[in-house]
Amino acid sequence: MKRISLRNLAGAGIATLALTVSAVGIGASAGAADSGARHRRAHLTADQKQCLSDHGITRPIRPLTPEKVTALKAAAKACGITRPGATTAATGSVG
Repeated sequence: MKRISLRNLAGAGIATLALTVSAVGIGASAGAADSGARHRRAHLTADQKQCLSDHGITRPIRPLTPEKVTALKAAAKACGITRPGATTAATGSVG
């Protein structure tokens, strides 16, 4: 009978853990696309894009400067666009 050293056992355990984490990560990312998971990036409608364009916001917007951020926030507010997961200061609710 072959003896298994502690070093070999630990190495095998780490390798198994790495493969399991990789497999779970791949499965989760593949399933996330189909599950309708909430994205951090806002998907704008054609009307919202047109409204932003009417307020002078066009792509590309980078590099962001303080003036561009101010203009973007004002245009988004005027167009009724809210950031996903953003909280409102007054109520603390997500909106």
